[in-house]
Amino acid sequence: MTHPPVTSLQPLLPLNDPNVSWEDFEKFCVDFIHQLPKVEECHRYGKRGSKQGGIDIFADLDTGERRAFSCKQYQKFQPSDAEKAVTAMTYTADYYILLLSCEATTDVREKWCAQGSSWDVWDTCDIARKIRYDLSIDHAHRLIETHFGPEWRKHFLGIKGVTLFVSPKEFFRPLMDSENLFNHAWSLVGRVETLKEIHEFVDSETHRVLLLPGRGGIGKTKLLQSFSENFTELHQEKMLWFVEEGVPITPESADELLTGPCVVVVDDAHRREDLQVLLTLVQKRPIKLLLSFRPYATGRIRSMLTNAKFDSKKINELETLKTLSRDELKELAFQVLGSEYSHFVDQLVAVSHDSPLVIVVGGRLLVEKGIDPRLLERDEEFQRTVLDKFQEFLIGNVSELIEPDVCRKLLNLIAAVSPIRPSEYDFQHVAADFLGIDQPELMRLLDILENSGVLLRRGYSLRITPDVLSDHILHNACLNTRGESSGYAQLVFENFKATSLAQVLNNLAELDWRIRRASSKETDLLEDIWRPINHEFQNASNFNRRQLLGFLDEVAYYQPARTLKLVEFAMRNPATTPEDEALSRIYEFTHEHVLYKLPRLIKKISYTLDYLARCCDLLWELGKDDIRELNPNPEHGIRILKDLASYDIGKPIKYNQTVLDMVSRWLEEPDVHDHFYSPLEVLDSILEICGHSDKSDGCRIMLTPFLVHRESVQPIYNRTLELIECCTNYDQPKVIIRAIESLENALRKIIFCNHEYLEDVLAIWAPEELKVLGIIRNLANQTTDPLVHLKIIQVILK
Repeated sequence: MTHPPVTSLQPLLPLNDPNVSWEDFEKFCVDFIHQLPKVEECHRYGKRGSKQGGIDIFADLDTGERRAFSCKQYQKFQPSDAEKAVTAMTYTADYYILLLSCEATTDVREKWCAQGSSWDVWDTCDIARKIRYDLSIDHAHRLIETHFGPEWRKHFLGIKGVTLFVSPKEFFRPLMDSENLFNHAWSLVGRVETLKEIHEFVDSETHRVLLLPGRGGIGKTKLLQSFSENFTELHQEKMLWFVEEGVPITPESADELLTGPCVVVVDDAHRREDLQVLLTLVQKRPIKLLLSFRPYATGRIRSMLTNAKFDSKKINELETLKTLSRDELKELAFQVLGSEYSHFVDQLVAVSHDSPLVIVVGGRLLVEKGIDPRLLERDEEFQRTVLDKFQEFLIGNVSELIEPDVCRKLLNLIAAVSPIRPSEYDFQHVAADFLGIDQPELMRLLDILENSGVLLRRGYSLRITPDVLSDHILHNACLNTRGESSGYAQLVFENFKATSLAQVLNNLAELDWRIRRASSKETDLLEDIWRPINHEFQNASNFNRRQLLGFLDEVAYYQPARTLKLVEFAMRNPATTPEDEALSRIYEFTHEHVLYKLPRLIKKISYTLDYLARCCDLLWELGKDDIRELNPNPEHGIRILKDLASYDIGKPIKYNQTVLDMVSRWLEEPDVHDHFYSPLEVLDSILEICGHSDKSDGCRIMLTPFLVHRESVQPIYNRTLELIECCTNYDQPKVIIRAIESLENALRKIIFCNHEYLEDVLAIWAPEELKVLGIIRNLANQTTDPLVHLKIIQVILK
C-alpha cells in the first residue's frame, strides 16, 4: 500500500519577520485576543509614548474579569527584560499576561510568574497552539489571512481556500452596521412562535432537517440572525455554523466541518444546486440542517431530500413565514421612526404592503428626509420610490469615489448576472468591455461597493444586498415605465452567455415570472433570448445539448411553457451534426444520454399544475422502456413519476389526482403491459399511506405523522385499488402477478403502520385492508392458473 507523503504544517507564525512591525504585532495580538473564548471586549490601551501602566491591551471576559496584556516583539527576551516589564506594570487587572513574539526561556517564565497565580506568559509557541485549538476554524482562518496572507493560512492552518462554514458573527458581520440604510441591527419583532420552533428543532431527538420557507423581504435572514444571538446560551453542547454563499459545497470543503454535534444553516438555499453533498454529510454525522429558502423552491428542496433518502420523520417543515400582524408592523415602524416621527407610523404601515424591508428602508428615508412624506398617501408609488431612493442613497454614498452613472450601470449588470465571481478572469474581461472600462478599474469599483456595504461577499461571490433591491434594479433595467422590454435583457444575454449563461437565464426568468405573477399577463422579456437558445439547441451536438439542458435546470420552473417545447423537440429530433459521430466515439454521448437529462427538467415544469398532465405523458414515454434500475437513478422517468404520485409534504392533492388520471388512461392502451416498466409502479406510490407532514394550511393534504389522512385520499386510494383489480382480470399471468405484487405492497404498508401506531388510530384504515384482502380472495376463487395461485399463497403466508 502506498502512503501519502508526510507533510507538516508550519509550527509557528512569523511574528518576528522583518515585514511585521511592532505595531503590526500589537494589532495582531488585539485581533487574536478578541477571538478567544469568553472574551467580550478587547482594546488597545493608549499608544507608544503614552502612559500605559505597563500594558498594551486589556480585555473584558463574560465572567466580569479583566485581563491585561503586555506585548513584546523581541528576537530574544531576557530575564532582565521580564524584570523591567514587571516593574512597569502598574495597571490594575485580575490577570496579567506577557505576549512574546519569540520563545520564552524557563528563566523568563519564572521571573514573570513569580508575581503570583494571576500572571502568565504566552510565547510564540503558546500563541500558535491557542490559535489552532482554542479558536474556531473560521476565526483562525480570518485572523491568519488578515495579518499574514493566504500562503500562511495554507501553510499554518492547512486551509487551502475560502472556508465553507463560518460562525454567525462572521456571517452577519456585513449586515450589522446600523449606519447602513439596510441592516439587521433592529430588534426582532414578532416571530416568537417560529423562533421557539427553531430552538425546539435544535433540541429535538427526532428531526434532523428543518425547512423554513418565506418570500423575499419577509424577514427570513433577520429571524436567523436573532436565532443565532442566544444559541450558545440555550444549546451549550452544540456549535452553530452558517454556509457561505459562493463557496462550492464539495466533499473536500464539507469535510472542514468538525465531527461534534452542530447545527448548519443554509440561508437562501434556493440559490444552491450543490446541497446533495451536505445532505449526505448530515446523515453520517451528528449534524442538524436548517434550510431557509423562497417558497417557489419548496418542491426542489423536498426532491433533494427524497433523493438523499431522508426518512420523512426526520424532516420538519415550518409553515411558510406569514406577514407580521399590524401591531407588529407598527412596533417595527416605531423602532425605525423614533418618537420624533412616530406620527407617520400608521401611514408607513399602511403603504408598506406588509413588507418589513419597505418599513425599515422607507422609515429611515423619512427620518433622514430622503423621501417626501406626501408619498405615504400612494401605496405602489411609495414602495417603488423607496427602492429607487434606496438605490440612489447607496450610489450617493460612493459618489465621491465612483461616478454615479458608472455606478448605476455596474449595479444593473450585477443584478443581471449575480452572484458574480469577481476573481474569474473571463468575467472580469467581459464585464470590463461591457461597461467600457479596464479590468483594474472594474476591480477597484467592486472593492468600493463591497466596502460600502452595497455588495455582500459570500465566499468567492458578490451580490447586491438585500435581494429585493437587486430584484428592483433588474426590473428597472429590463423594463420601461410601460412594462415593455427595454432591450437590456437581450444585451446582457448576448454579452454574457459564454461566461455566465446559467446566472443570466435564472435571473431573467425569475424576473419574468414575478412580473407575470403580479400582473397576470405575458411579457416579451425573454422572447428575443429564447429564439437564439432554440436555434442553438436545434443545431447542437448531443454533447452540447446536454450542456445547454444543464443551464436550463432552474429556468424550467420559471419558464415551463418554453422549456417544455424544448424538451419535446429534444425527444422527437435526435442531433444529426457532423461532430456527433466523433464526439460519440470519444465521450460516448448519444441521443439516449440527452434523453437522460430530460426527466429532471420535466419535473421542474410539472410544479406548474397546468402542465402536469403533459409532463406525466412525457415521463412515461421516457421511462417505460428505460431498463436502468430506479433506486440508483433518481432522475429516471418512472422514478420521478412515482415521486409525483406520492403524498408529499404540503403537496396539493390535485397533483395525485392528475397523475392517477394519466395512469388510468395509459392502462387503456392495448400494449401497456409490454414495456419494461408497468404503470402499476406509479400506482404503488399512491398506495403509500405513510405521510410526511403534520401541518396544513388549508390547501394541503392533511397528514398525521407517517399516516396519510384517510378522508383526504380515500377517493384516490379506492380508485387506485379498482385499477389494480382490473389488471387481475387480464388473460396474461405476468400482468396478474404484477397486480398481486401491488396488492401485496399495499397490504404491507397497512400492516407496517399498524405495527407503528396505536390500534385505535389504525382502525381507520381497516376497510382498505379488508378491501385488499377481498380482491385477493376473489382472484383466488376465479383463477385456475397455478402460478397465480402460488403467488397468492406466498402473499398470504407472509
